[in-house]
Amino acid sequence: MIKDAIESEKSANSVKITKGLTKIKNFDGVTGKITIDKKHDASKPIAVEQLTNGKVSGSTSIK
Repeated sequence: MIKDAIESEKSANSVKITKGLTKIKNFDGVTGKITIDKKHDASKPIAVEQLTNGKVSGSTSIK
């Protein structure tokens, strides 16, 4: 993500990198797609699975 921010801002200046990070949408990361909001928080969906006797008995997706 840092690499993408540097390339989009054409600068390694930390202020410009920060600005570039807020422009990243649906970045394909190891754990799925990530979007950085204007507050610099990462936003990505997660799944929570419920186990009963060691087997998945329910699943919920949280965005």
